[in-house]
Amino acid sequence: MTDHAKLSPSQSHRWLHCPGSANLPWVGREEDLKWANIGTALHEVVSQVLRTGGKADRFIGQVVDTVGGPIVPTAEQIALAQQNIDWVLAYKQRVQHGTMVLECRVDMGRQFALPEGPAPEYQSACFGTADVVIVSEHEMLIADHKFGFVPVEVIANPQLLLYALGALDRWDRTPIRLAILQPKQNSFCDYVVERADLLEWRDVHRAAVHAALAPDAPRIPSDAACRYCHDFNHCSVRIEWQRQAMLREFGVTP
Repeated sequence: MTDHAKLSPSQSHRWLHCPGSANLPWVGREEDLKWANIGTALHEVVSQVLRTGGKADRFIGQVVDTVGGPIVPTAEQIALAQQNIDWVLAYKQRVQHGTMVLECRVDMGRQFALPEGPAPEYQSACFGTADVVIVSEHEMLIADHKFGFVPVEVIANPQLLLYALGALDRWDRTPIRLAILQPKQNSFCDYVVERADLLEWRDVHRAAVHAALAPDAPRIPSDAACRYCHDFNHCSVRIEWQRQAMLREFGVTP
């Protein structure tokens, strides 16, 4: 099974606006950086504790293996993980008989009528892993752990909305509560999206999803798409876009 989707939900803030960025290679992306590896380790700690019970502090000073190498979380970092664990457990207790799935693979291909890959996985180019899914009688929760320094907005978050489409295809349960758990910002925000609103968002973005699949998809620079792009320093389209903007700022006709 392929580890990374061409249309990765975690990068959707980029490729939904700049289709050509979906063709960038995975080499050198954020997961190779130190802070991303720490985040990956804390994700693993949260999942392990939610599976087996107990407290996260048993991982203090313990080696946690990640793709980028071994990480030894500090007590401060483990305390952040525990806050997310507490939030998830409190939600699960509130809905009582909900079924919890951790690190849940969801595929959005059918929602966007994307071609399926080969057997046995049949995965499309648009799939991802939701950190926490809890399916209860009256709603479904999709929660995402964020341990970084930059605040992330939960309302209309494309990563979560894509996860929601994949989860809807799998469980057909609405409404869907979307949550981003950001302990560094002391922010544990959630909101509810109804089926009609989710499907409207899908239909609005259907053309952008298909555009990003094209091997010659255009680069369309913007502040949002370019800000954290690892090709920022080498993208000729972005460089020309900023050059034109500077000329306009100084009143020079390009």
